[in-house]
Amino acid sequence: MKIYKSNIIPVTSENETAKYLITDKDKIIYVGNKIPSKYSQVEIINLENKTIVPGFFDTHTHFSSFGFFIDSLSVFTTAKSIKEVLDNIKKYVSDNKKKFYIMFGVSPFSVKENRLPTKMELDAIESKKPIFIVQYDGHAAIGNSALLKKVKVSKDIAGFNKELGYFFQDSFYKVVKSVTSKAPLTDAIKGIKNGADYAAKQGITSIVALQGEGFPLDMDLRLVKFYSKRLKIQIIPYFQTRSVKKIKRAKLKTWGGCFECAIDGSFGSLDAAMKEPYMVKTDIEGNKGKIFYDYSEISTMLEYANKNDIQVAIHAIGDKGIEEVVNVFQQYTNGENKNNHRIEHALILSKEEIKRIADNKIHIATQPAFLGDPLEPISLLKNILGEERFRRFMPLKEMFDAGIVVSGGSDAPVTMPNPLAGMYSAMNHPVSEQSLTAYQALQMFTINGAKGVRMDKIQGSLEVNKLADFVVLDKNPLKIDKKNIKNIKVEQVFKNGKRIV
Repeated sequence: MKIYKSNIIPVTSENETAKYLITDKDKIIYVGNKIPSKYSQVEIINLENKTIVPGFFDTHTHFSSFGFFIDSLSVFTTAKSIKEVLDNIKKYVSDNKKKFYIMFGVSPFSVKENRLPTKMELDAIESKKPIFIVQYDGHAAIGNSALLKKVKVSKDIAGFNKELGYFFQDSFYKVVKSVTSKAPLTDAIKGIKNGADYAAKQGITSIVALQGEGFPLDMDLRLVKFYSKRLKIQIIPYFQTRSVKKIKRAKLKTWGGCFECAIDGSFGSLDAAMKEPYMVKTDIEGNKGKIFYDYSEISTMLEYANKNDIQVAIHAIGDKGIEEVVNVFQQYTNGENKNNHRIEHALILSKEEIKRIADNKIHIATQPAFLGDPLEPISLLKNILGEERFRRFMPLKEMFDAGIVVSGGSDAPVTMPNPLAGMYSAMNHPVSEQSLTAYQALQMFTINGAKGVRMDKIQGSLEVNKLADFVVLDKNPLKIDKKNIKNIKVEQVFKNGKRIV
């Protein structure tokens, strides 16, 4: 049994605070301002002016991909020109002797040339071993000539540019399945552990792992399920498949995400499905993005899910993609949504769509870090969407005001798992009237995160009989300037009552 004295934010109501948190083994047995007499002999751990909050949730990551790519992410995030990108790739290839180079994070929007490297430029670095680099948004990629020879993608498939080595739209999903079949599983296993260690240091005690990204026999899902019991933090796997047969075999209650379950694309690849054309020319007829599969497949998923207590999560980014998903969801929620079906991202939302989502109690799992991502800058979003539509980009305040439960995530490796950085972005929205309060932002990554995975009865807030998952911060996020939120430091992290950081 342990007593912690600190500034405690239970996240049970906005103005509730406490001075003492008492844990016994893996559970919380008391939260309040005065130690009950029966605990008077227990030693007090005085954390002085630190602040305790519930353990953070990240409700949307491509977890094994994040761990797989964690050592190569900096190759692209620091580069400001194509030359710097190529120099960093060259150094990475030189420093890491591999048979097959798979990397993540290249962006045409963070370099002055506003383009991706080409196949020819990659060939100049390495011509014999395959190089495959996924774009920062996880919806496009580039490869060198050795890669093209190895994967043999049909030249007729949508989105494939053989001359430049680019894979967009359908060709991207096709090539990913081919590449992952050749990826070393030892790297995936190492990445799972490294990813969990990284997340724990950010105060994350529970993380959603969207798995099923093309590995043979869905090995990435199998590995995460197997190793999850051996990691510091709680891993909650979601299976990214539209197959009833596969979800039945996996024996999971969490189904969907992105990849095969993405109804549309992304803004970085200009294929998120929109009602009105983009403000720039795209390679897709009509300039409105793309719906990748028929909505009837979601109906099949929901029908099976509702009969078997399974939660379904569907990626939708553009307003047309979101409309398609809500149209199907509302047929199966009956205004209650007992299975807490989710929409992932939900970035362009009209007032009418917000009302429909609220009326049908659809959960939204979004990623506030997108609001300040240098790899997809605000200037890009305004350019491709126009000022009017950009003002409807992730309208957080309106969603909260409508009563929608919105949880926060990172979409790692698209952005790094870091709830405090996510809170900062939510509180400093580029459309100022959509900014959240500090308490609302904290809710997104704690109690709302738990609600997003149907675990709020045992996690997400500091209450008696809930798991002793909590984080010690060096400052109180409710009492400092919102511009300084991202500078708060995580000092200690506890999972099930045990200190893990």
